[in-house]
Amino acid sequence: MKKIILFGTELYGQSAYYKMKSQFEIVYFVQDNPISDKKELFGIPIISSTQLKEIYTSGTDIIVCKKNYFQVSTQLIEMGITDYYVMMEGFLYHNSTNETMVPVELNKYSYFRKERDEKNILYVQNATICKVIQKTAAMMRKEGYKVYLLYTMLPLESCNGNFASIYNGIYTFYTADGIIDFIENSDFDIIHSSDASDILANIVLGSSKHVVYDTHDTRSQQGCGAVENLILKYIATTQSDGNIYSSRDIAEIAGKKYGLEGKEILLSSTEHQKSYSQELAAFYERVKKRKVIR
Repeated sequence: MKKIILFGTELYGQSAYYKMKSQFEIVYFVQDNPISDKKELFGIPIISSTQLKEIYTSGTDIIVCKKNYFQVSTQLIEMGITDYYVMMEGFLYHNSTNETMVPVELNKYSYFRKERDEKNILYVQNATICKVIQKTAAMMRKEGYKVYLLYTMLPLESCNGNFASIYNGIYTFYTADGIIDFIENSDFDIIHSSDASDILANIVLGSSKHVVYDTHDTRSQQGCGAVENLILKYIATTQSDGNIYSSRDIAEIAGKKYGLEGKEILLSSTEHQKSYSQELAAFYERVKKRKVIR
């Protein structure tokens, strides 16, 4: 994979651009049924699916970056393109005549080794546009922790603000296995997972590390959302080693719904940073003392 074409110009396509532009040459975006006269995105030409059929060569890889990837896949096959990739939620899969949705990992980092007496936290997010986590990481750095970030979709450069300087290290992966392997074999004390769809919380729970589950999605605690998201929410809520809620009411709803007796619970409040940073540090230390049972 050297030159790539991104099929999709919305969130998934833009996420793939930010994530992959330093590794590969992105030659085109494809927008099926264009609804505007926009000819470029990030300085890269936008073409139609009809034009794709005309310019495609086997030396270029196509990555489908759309939720309706199956529909696009059908289009590609009808064009005679049977070897292509799909990127969903920052995860990459390969499709060909011989395999379907096979995970592909493009990154490999050395396992993280902490310094002696270092206290650290790995913050895990799908998209880094959540400023709450950036504020939280900045607070904990002031409390003497080293803070690290793992993301799957949008990197910090896609956000407004110089958030990258907060972190001692930043990582990204393209597969769940890549994330689990890296976390499991690294020296992180706490994995703090914040993800509105709860996919990442479920992935990092595949490791033997202490996992803090930080929920911002209050609606799902009240019984809303698709069934699969409620299942992910249930696993993340019950299997994590400590939970953070945005209010006492939401914490009580979760407690009644899932039965959280004996679990470490914290109510978030970044408004009063000095007192909250101390409460959060104490919360992390309590979580670290718990035995991981999953």
